[in-house]
Amino acid sequence: EKIKNDSVKKMVEKCIYWISLYTGEKKLLKNKILAEYKDSLSKEDFIEKMKVKGYEVKWSDKKNHVTFEADKNILTGKKNKFRLENLRKTFNNEIFTKEKALEKFSQNRKGLINDFEKRKALNTKLKSELREIQVFKGKVEKQKVKMHEIKKQLTLKKEEKAKPIEKIKQRVRTRGFGR
Repeated sequence: EKIKNDSVKKMVEKCIYWISLYTGEKKLLKNKILAEYKDSLSKEDFIEKMKVKGYEVKWSDKKNHVTFEADKNILTGKKNKFRLENLRKTFNNEIFTKEKALEKFSQNRKGLINDFEKRKALNTKLKSELREIQVFKGKVEKQKVKMHEIKKQLTLKKEEKAKPIEKIKQRVRTRGFGR
């Protein structure tokens, strides 16, 4: 009877451990790795970002496995070391291999270069359009100056036409007509 209870107790503890491992620490680590995969440009960049998150990453080109050691304050379970290969098996996701991680970092660099090239092309296009706007603005300003000159000439002509009439009116007043 006691043996059964102890074995059941151990089995329950083991089940709780594995459930917490698959839903807790491993899932937490998986999510952090995937989040850092998205933004990392190199293996070194990834290792540094994971270190900030509280995970020490041991990644050597000479060794087969990448290992993650979690800081003690992150984990609630007994285990604090995980291999990338075990994450691949647990979550059935090929992204958790050295090769796929390096490919992802390479894609991120290419994406960054493509974004830079797109922004550079857009910047060139915007500069060209700005020049066109400035040329158009210059033409508008010239037209405004011309319109002002024409308006000034029309005003002068109007005043010149009005001068003879004023002279006649002046003569009429000085000679005594129209009083």
